[in-house]
Amino acid sequence: MPAYAGMTVNEKLVISGQMAEWDGAVAKRYRARMIEILMATELTAEQAASTTDTTLGNPEKYGYPPAKG
Repeated sequence: MPAYAGMTVNEKLVISGQMAEWDGAVAKRYRARMIEILMATELTAEQAASTTDTTLGNPEKYGYPPAKG
């Protein structure tokens, strides 16, 4: 069974020690790094891209500052 099976994305980020790195990547809107971080928590490339794009599409919903327009 995969190490992160049954966990939410946030749980995976916390358990893997990647939450601070994730928060920094989101703050910088660094899409490629966000995907790398998520893939390190056993998300597929497609899952990581979808989660990243969802987060970047509405960062305020996830507790991040709004995108600069």
